[in-house]
Amino acid sequence: MRPHTEVFLLHLVEPISVDRDITLFLKTYLSEFAASIGGFSRVLSWPAENDVATLVKKSGGLFIYTETILKLVTADNSPMDRLRLIISMPDSTTDEGSSGLDGLYNQIIEDGYTKGVSDSFFEQLRLILATIVLVFNPLSRSSLATLLDVGSRTILASLRSLHSLILVPDNNSDPIRPFHKSFPDYVTDQSRCKDAKYYINPGVYHAKIVIRCLELMDLRLKKNICNLPKYAMNEDVTDLPTRRMQYIGDAVDYSCRFWGKHLMLASGADEGDVAQILVLLNNFFRRHLLTWLEVLSIGNDLSRAIHSLLDAEQWVINVSSSTC
Repeated sequence: MRPHTEVFLLHLVEPISVDRDITLFLKTYLSEFAASIGGFSRVLSWPAENDVATLVKKSGGLFIYTETILKLVTADNSPMDRLRLIISMPDSTTDEGSSGLDGLYNQIIEDGYTKGVSDSFFEQLRLILATIVLVFNPLSRSSLATLLDVGSRTILASLRSLHSLILVPDNNSDPIRPFHKSFPDYVTDQSRCKDAKYYINPGVYHAKIVIRCLELMDLRLKKNICNLPKYAMNEDVTDLPTRRMQYIGDAVDYSCRFWGKHLMLASGADEGDVAQILVLLNNFFRRHLLTWLEVLSIGNDLSRAIHSLLDAEQWVINVSSSTC
């Protein structure tokens, strides 16, 4: 069951009506959830009126906060315990970037990853989460697994406790994405996400993403990648979209389109990543320049090549200047 926020937003004619609509939203959704799990609502009146009032106060007029609360409360079969946890948290304000949302996001993450989790797990979690929040087009679980060279089940296991913050479809081919931009804003801001286990430094992780893009292109790019007939123009190949999906795929297509943008944002990368990027760039320009242009042409995005090359040039200049 998903909250239908749009139904309640229709009532937001005046600011004074927001709390009333959020109250109705919470009561309706939680009552329906209680009824859906059988017998729960017959044991006691849930949620209690004072608990609803507390949640409304914490929401501070933000439906995104309210929806996140509902996803967290109904994420498993212990809604009463999760509701008590949220009730005990500090109050919110009406600012999305305030301690209200931050506290909720921190509590959700801490609640899911505090027991017996290794440092290597957190390292992998940060890479997966960073890719989800930093990519310029959402990727499916299958494409994300291909780009990061990890198993699809690894992605599911890493995100198991974040389903109240990130949409993880059952379908392997549907995109994974945050429910709301406030979560990427939180997890990439060190002043807000204070726990180093979860904080994603954008510059550092843009560097790691561009490394995977360059590695994937090195592995997959080849001449006439879509097995097109000789001398055929793109517009003459009627099944070109099918060939593109079959032979290129979303992960390679994404890498070809966006490696330059990730590279330009790869500030603050450590010396090891910078050195690796330089080696991969040299290999890319020596071996794959024409095949990369071919993929962009097949995707009708050839003009992006100019921007990527300019971004690469500027990044190399910046790196050279910083090492002088």
